Amino acid sequence: GNLNCKNCQSALANSTASRRLDRLDIDYFLNILRNQYTKTYSDQLELLEKKRKSFGLANYTQQKENYTNEALMDQVTNRRESDKMVIEHNRIIRKDNPIYFVDAKSGILSAPFNTPVKYIFGQKLSTFWMNIMVLWLFVVISWIALQYDALRRLIELFNRIKR
Repeated sequence: GNLNCKNCQSALANSTASRRLDRLDIDYFLNILRNQYTKTYSDQLELLEKKRKSFGLANYTQQKENYTNEALMDQVTNRRESDKMVIEHNRIIRKDNPIYFVDAKSGILSAPFNTPVKYIFGQKLSTFWMNIMVLWLFVVISWIALQYDALRRLIELFNRIKR
């Protein structure tokens, strides 16, 4: 991810090499992570602000008003979700902004719908191409069903079962 905390683990390991992990060590580690997060977040805001200024504030505002779909943004970011994280099966599940979350451990069917990439057989694949593959799979299945008159046979089977 964006958080590059060089020496965090080694600093924490060195401070705890000869003794038990205590509250100060954990606070120290969390403070390093908090500082890195704050720096990364402010850098991203600064970059966004530079892009807005180069685009022109009036032009940016006009484009945003014309092309932003608030209902879609609510859907893909879970903006109205009150629980930002939940615990299921001893795992913390992030519910906030799932569209920006990529989980390499999730399979095809367990991946969140709005993620930018999916993993199939351990290989990262763009959601666009995954959707194309699923569509073609359904086209092939439908073609096979039409070739073998599967719908008529299925209806006849249900009619026989009813009697």
